[in-house]
This record gives sequence, structure tokens and C-alpha cells, in this order.
Amino acid sequence: MDGQRAVDGWRGTPRAGAARAPAGGSLLRPAGAGLPPVVHVGGAPGDGRPRSYDEVVRGPGSPELRRVRRGAYVLASDWSGWDAATRHRARIAAVLAVAQEPPVLSHWSAAVLHGLPVVGRVDDRVHTVRAAATGGRSRRDLVRHTTALPFAPVLVDGVPATSVARTILDVARVGGAAAAVVAGDHALRVGRVRLAELEAELGSLPPRARGAREARRAVGLLDARSESPGESLSRVRMDEGGLTAPVLQHVVRDVHGEAGRVDFWWPAARVVGEFDGRTKYRGDDGADPAEVVWREKVREDRIRATGVTVVRWTWREAWAGRPLVALLRRAGVR
Repeated sequence: MDGQRAVDGWRGTPRAGAARAPAGGSLLRPAGAGLPPVVHVGGAPGDGRPRSYDEVVRGPGSPELRRVRRGAYVLASDWSGWDAATRHRARIAAVLAVAQEPPVLSHWSAAVLHGLPVVGRVDDRVHTVRAAATGGRSRRDLVRHTTALPFAPVLVDGVPATSVARTILDVARVGGAAAAVVAGDHALRVGRVRLAELEAELGSLPPRARGAREARRAVGLLDARSESPGESLSRVRMDEGGLTAPVLQHVVRDVHGEAGRVDFWWPAARVVGEFDGRTKYRGDDGADPAEVVWREKVREDRIRATGVTVVRWTWREAWAGRPLVALLRRAGVR
């Protein structure tokens, strides 16, 4: 897979450079696996590290630092401009720099490293995993998972992590189907994982293992045709609400030809569903936002003129779930 390879030992180091990704409320959109540079203090004599915080900031013109974890700092000016995903990468870098043996990142930390979007409250703690039946220990800023289930780590830009398939299932088992479907749809769409890999990983999971039911549900809902985290989350909420599964990316036609491609389509109810994400109103061709909004209005007018009902919703309704289901039921979706 692009950007990763199997691990047979520790090779390479995290590359510097902060990957900046747009924040979106309860959504993280990691842009890549690069780790921000972190300043570490408290090293042993002769190891090249500053011995104390005061040694770093001593003298006029010294930079203002922001503490990431004990003995690890980043530039305060950088931190203030980073989104939650990049801040999590900084925490990962801080953990890796002092680890005697680089740990295998897992769960949300692996998802961020793989560049997968994550919804929900992402734990500020760094998550790692090792093969063991028992003995996982956690601290305020680090969760050490243990597992008796076999797994083959991969390297992502030199950093050990669980594979994309294993990461998606781990997120499902701990964070629920919604988080896993958002990450999994994206991974399928951009070619970071194949459905067969996910099914094989699922097949190795004992039926009564913790979170196995959510993992099975998540894999069953995955669809590479979902084009945004909002669409993926919406599909999970529709399933939770007992609604008929929609046709995805349906093309609506009128007498002039293609009126528009829509996110969701329920042919029996003749209902079109559209998730209103902010990116929908940013022109890919550099058009003025007002022009983009006008094009969208013309497009929707043509779609409505075919006699269908158009239902729109935002991240707020999709996240809450029930408001979205209520909107669709009122429009006739069953």
C-alpha cells in the first residue's frame, strides 16, 4: 500500500514538518503521516538534548514553547495554528522520541497516522498496542493496549502502526461503527485498503471478542462511493434509524440531460438526500463562492423540477442522528 510497508524491525525515523488539516467540529481530517518537530529536554549528559526547559528558552529572543508532555515541547506559535489532528501527531512524536523501543501505534493514533478522517471525541492520549494476553497499562497521556489477536504492523513514514484494516476494526471495537465507517469509506475510496483485507481481518476476530459486533456492523456498512465523512456518517445514522438503504451517487436526469448527481436517492419514495458540507460550496475551479452557491441553486432547481423531493441536512443533524432520520421520514423515506 502507498506510504506503508510491513515491519520486520524498526527502520527509519519520523520526518519533520507539520501536516496542517482543516478542523471541522467533531471531525479530524488528517492530511498525511508527517510528524511535527518536538523539542525534548531532560536527556542524559552527552546525548545532545537540552538538560532543562530553561536551557532552551535562555537568552533574549528565545522562542516561546508549549508543553506537549513531560519533557517535550513545541513552538507555541505552531501549536496555536495546528488543528487537533496535527496536535495529536505532535503527541505521537513526543512519545516516540523517548521510547526505548518504538511502540506500534494503534486505534485513533494509527488512524491519524494513516491519514484517515476520525469522528467523535478523539482521545488526547497516544494509543499503542503490543502482543500479550494481559498487562496493558495506561497513564495520563499514553494508552498501552495489549492483544492476544495476531497482527502484522506496518511502517507509515518510518513509524510502526497497525495496518489500515486492523486500525479500522480497532476503531470500530472501541469507538463504534460510525467512527469506523467514516474512516473505512475514505480508505476504500482512496485505495488505502481493500474490502477483502477488512473481511480477512474481521474473520480473525473471535465472534465474542470485545466490540466484535460493532466491527461486523461497520464492515457491512462500508461503501467506497461515499465521498465525504458527512455522507458516511449519514449512512450510519440512516441504518441506526431503520431506514431503507439509499442508492449512492445517483444521476438525476431531465429533458435536457443530466440535472445533477446526488448523494442519496430513494427511488420508491422519489426522495433525494444531500449532505451539506462546507466543501460543497468551495469551487474546485477557483470560482467565487457566490458563483458556486448560484450554480448549486440552479442545479437543485433542475432536480426539483423532475418531481422529486430534495432533503438537505448538515453535520449537526448527521451527528445527532435522530433529527436526520426525522427529516427523511417526513419526506416519505421508510
